[in-house]
Amino acid sequence: MTAAAERGTTTVTGRAVRRIAERAAYEAPPGAGAVRATRSAVSVRGRRARVALRVTLPYPVPLAETVRGVREHVAARTGELSGLDVARARIEVTALSPVGPAPAPAGAKPSGAGRAPRRLWSARRFPVAVLTASAAVVCALLAADLVLVRAGGRPAAAWRVRAVDWLAAHGPGDPSVLAAGVLTGLLGLVAVVLAVTPGLRGRATVRTPAPRVTAAVDRGAVE
Repeated sequence: MTAAAERGTTTVTGRAVRRIAERAAYEAPPGAGAVRATRSAVSVRGRRARVALRVTLPYPVPLAETVRGVREHVAARTGELSGLDVARARIEVTALSPVGPAPAPAGAKPSGAGRAPRRLWSARRFPVAVLTASAAVVCALLAADLVLVRAGGRPAAAWRVRAVDWLAAHGPGDPSVLAAGVLTGLLGLVAVVLAVTPGLRGRATVRTPAPRVTAAVDRGAVE
């Protein structure tokens, strides 16, 4: 009979154990393919192995219960297939992947069918910045002049004196006053239009089957 030392040895490499652990995670509850291993590390020393996995879990699931089930399944399954002693597997959750919506019943119309999805609203940063900067400059000049007159005893600035004299000499029927009023009204109308319209005409919104999800495509890219 051949001595035990001369019969040879069987070595299970860390790479093989890593593949087994990744497949075990794929088979773990809550269902085949629900858990995906994104990165794995295995250390094999003699008959013992340490397994560490980074996984993506489906959403929504109870995290504590799901991670415990994945850890137990990976440790048991890896030890069973590799023949090594896997006391415990370390699981790190790196991402949650939303589960797709349930299929609609037969004959049911999709949500939002028959009407176009709402367009995205623009932040209107440039018009707001111009309006805010203009108002800030005018208010700052007027406030500075008032402070100098009241606190410093200086005479009013020449531009404010000329503005008051001009307004005193020109009534509502003056052409220049009418022109200024029309211009102010047009600027106000433009501001109202910008406030009540969505904008972002370069992007077209599209329907999505997922609830509370807004999607848009760039019109230039589509063209």
